Amino acid sequence: KVKDFRCVEYNLISDTSQSKKIGFIAQDWQEDYSEIVSQDNDGNLGMKYTETIPVLLKAIQEQQTLIESLEARLSALEE
Repeated sequence: KVKDFRCVEYNLISDTSQSKKIGFIAQDWQEDYSEIVSQDNDGNLGMKYTETIPVLLKAIQEQQTLIESLEARLSALEE
């Protein structure tokens, strides 16, 4: 799921300094992780970025497991 989440640069509507931020598209997370997405009174969506850490860590752990499995298979083939 995480591979489909878009990482983007953006400006906050309320930020008059126009400083760029880096983050995710809330709509990408909304269906699978609705608890991470919040909505204000104007209907604007926001992210609770701290809550994304466990999701991203789990994805890294799954990738590491796959890498280790592939390394073992490759090692066996080379013998």
